[in-house]
Amino acid sequence: AGEDAHLKVLVARAFVQSDEPHIAKELVWAVLKDTRDYRDAWIILGYSYLKLKQYKESIDALEEALRQDPEKPETMFYLGLAYAGDDRLEDAIEILELAQKNGYEPKVHVEQKLAELYFQIEDYDKASEKYEEVISMNATKLDYFIRPVWIYIDKINQPEKATQLAQKALLNHPDNAMAYNLLGWAHVANNDFINAKKNLEKSLDLHESFDAPHLNLGWMYEKQGDFRKAKELYKQAFELGQESPVGNLAAQRYNAVLEMEQNQSFMANVF
Repeated sequence: AGEDAHLKVLVARAFVQSDEPHIAKELVWAVLKDTRDYRDAWIILGYSYLKLKQYKESIDALEEALRQDPEKPETMFYLGLAYAGDDRLEDAIEILELAQKNGYEPKVHVEQKLAELYFQIEDYDKASEKYEEVISMNATKLDYFIRPVWIYIDKINQPEKATQLAQKALLNHPDNAMAYNLLGWAHVANNDFINAKKNLEKSLDLHESFDAPHLNLGWMYEKQGDFRKAKELYKQAFELGQESPVGNLAAQRYNAVLEMEQNQSFMANVF
């Protein structure tokens, strides 16, 4: 009977790894009806519910697995994901930090999730720290650089760190338009307009319909007081980035510049 239960759990694991969590769940429940003290069965059940986005059921199963074996980092990691799915963000952070302490591998997966969670609770200093940890483990994914550069520029006002990180992005991705955009964006934040223009235009040389460099060039001209050029570039960014965060921000900045011009015109007429 023990061997039969073990076989069913192995088959259930294969099903959940093959993206068949419904089947895995039924197989594991058949085992748990007769054998409640089976840690791995509870883990697979919890992971199956996690894949099905049934987070409360996943939490119940994984908490039972953790009760049976309080040291297993894989249980902690999956439980952290389930807590996050159930919007229990502080609980998710706590258990993921513990999974990391207990040696969960690959470490980059824990760091990445922790970075996202700290970002969600608006602890931007901790989020940027975690994002940098992720990059130190794997700099081959350019997407890992985007959010921390944004945090340093828009959230915690550390444009020098944004520049350092963007330079690292460009070093690892020397032919990528986004890498040049990140560096140009950071230069704008630092009021280094010569290097900003050079890198943002290089980004457009590589990808002429890229919305973000248009947005950041617009910001550069706005900071320099050239509102005509700023509006022109914001308009282009909006048209290229329809319904995207970049397009929406371009529209907001265009309207803000337009309002600024109208106020200046009003004040000039009054005085």
